[in-house]
Amino acid sequence: QLKGEKAAFLDVSTGELGASLAYALRGKKNIRAVLVYPKRTVTGLSDEDFYWNGGNIYPVEVDGTEKDCHDIVRDIFAEKQFVLKNALTVANTANIGRLLPQAFFYPFAFSRIKNKVNSSIFYALAPGNYSNVAAGLYAWQFALPLNGFILPATDSLTIDPVGNPILLDSVVPLAKRIAADPSEPLNIERLEDIFSANSLMMKHFIYPYAISDDDVNDAAKELFLKYKVYADRHTARAYAASVLHEKVNSGEPYATVLVARDSPSLSEEFVRHTVGEVPEMRESVRNSLKAVDLNRKCVSSPEELKRIIETL
Repeated sequence: QLKGEKAAFLDVSTGELGASLAYALRGKKNIRAVLVYPKRTVTGLSDEDFYWNGGNIYPVEVDGTEKDCHDIVRDIFAEKQFVLKNALTVANTANIGRLLPQAFFYPFAFSRIKNKVNSSIFYALAPGNYSNVAAGLYAWQFALPLNGFILPATDSLTIDPVGNPILLDSVVPLAKRIAADPSEPLNIERLEDIFSANSLMMKHFIYPYAISDDDVNDAAKELFLKYKVYADRHTARAYAASVLHEKVNSGEPYATVLVARDSPSLSEEFVRHTVGEVPEMRESVRNSLKAVDLNRKCVSSPEELKRIIETL
């Protein structure tokens, strides 16, 4: 932007990402987004968003699965010179510019409760692709006072036989792993990098708990009954982990900030099953789900997509 140059996002989307990017890029002169969708999954876009109508979004459909879309995008990012020549980046957390804003979730929460809490502060959150955990650790490195992250255990970040947190990927040397995939980021290696300076630090910052389906259902009910909060499944899993953490540390006073994952209206079936009713869907969420018929030829290869990118 400062140099008058142009850049483009290249991402796979199945709906909400495209709608969010369209909203964010409206009026931006130097940034475009090429979004690759499985056929008939485009949602949340309007006519003025489309590149051919003067907008910033160039949606492309692939007559295949989401995996087929990722394969095409992955092949293009493997061509480094093409990526550099066309200034391509991603809108997911492989892009540090997407990850860093998430670090501000935590100081925002702290600013709301700092005058109400005189004890330790923990953050309970869904693991996802670990971007929020990595961002939270960046916030801590920026001097945010916090005492740790509570999260459901996963295959990658779990507990060892004696109860300590462990990154199982760390067992495999970095040189022997598959290449980083900008199309599907994981952020595990960012966690490894942060914890590599002090192996004991992870034990005092990360608190994973094995969570069952019954734990999740009970947590969703408790959130609603105690706090009148509707929770999607991911947020309920994070709260279930915080409940287990409280049982283990019942003698220590502390506060827990629960980081919600999705709008609960997107998990209508789960919310109705657990609490018997569903929240009203906000208009912005409803608009992001409206189906869009592109009525354009599907793309079937990286070469076809590259020709589109070059037109930008």
